[in-house]
Amino acid sequence: MLNERLGYGPEEKLVIIHADDIGMCHSANRASLAALKKGLVTCGAVMFPCPWVLEFAKMFKEIPDVPIGVHLTVTCEWEFYRWGPVAPRGQVASLIDAQGYLPHRGPEVAARVTALEFEREVRAQIERAFELGFHPTHIDHHMIVPPQRKDLFEIYVRLGKEYGIPPQIFRFHENDYAGLREQGVDASYFDRLEAEGFPIIDGRLRARAGGKTLDELRAAYYESFRRAKPGVNMIKLHLGMYDDELIGVMGEERAAARFNDFQVFTSEMTRQAAQEAGVKIISWKPIKEAFDKAMK
Repeated sequence: MLNERLGYGPEEKLVIIHADDIGMCHSANRASLAALKKGLVTCGAVMFPCPWVLEFAKMFKEIPDVPIGVHLTVTCEWEFYRWGPVAPRGQVASLIDAQGYLPHRGPEVAARVTALEFEREVRAQIERAFELGFHPTHIDHHMIVPPQRKDLFEIYVRLGKEYGIPPQIFRFHENDYAGLREQGVDASYFDRLEAEGFPIIDGRLRARAGGKTLDELRAAYYESFRRAKPGVNMIKLHLGMYDDELIGVMGEERAAARFNDFQVFTSEMTRQAAQEAGVKIISWKPIKEAFDKAMK
């Protein structure tokens, strides 16, 4: 069990609070930096194809010890705010849509991308991270593309091992890995990865709230702390400031939701709620250290 590899007891409830989509825009950068400085959000991952990644590379100098990963991005979901690949377009043609950008949706990518060009692009994103002065502690994926195809997921795992950067992998669940299951992958595949030293995250905590107000969201996250089971769990956040830029990218409702995430996870009330639920908040750092040790 990952708990014990990290030096914790088997019954301890550990939670990693992770900021996704850093670098997407100025609003996301501002919110992510503030949350990471606060210390309740303990790690995050950067989208290297996005226009504002250079700004966060500068911001990162203010928090050099915070674990930051590569949010491997082969989609671009917004209607008017678009980005292309890091690799030259001519080398990743199966990742380019009719408008010259990365496709809107994960299933579209999974249906059309070649394994060679997928690997070429995600490798370029990892290399870009190093070029900009990051030392990635993990890789994860935007809009759940690799788990839709076995060959893409195997590339994801292999590149993690090659670069010495642990990929975020959750324990096998048929609903979360439906695409892999349809291609013959079952829990035994994840058991083998775990035996090889890959960290397997035990659970993902989500806010099960029908409501959209700040108070309803806060209550739902606090309930997720109480539902947490022993093991290593993760909360994945999308942070942003409620400003004209973010509203222009995604509309008022989604911008408000990201700002609500920011408000919940920069509040000391949330730290107290975790403590009261018996949850210990950790970062990705000990997982990277355990991975390094296992791969020696």
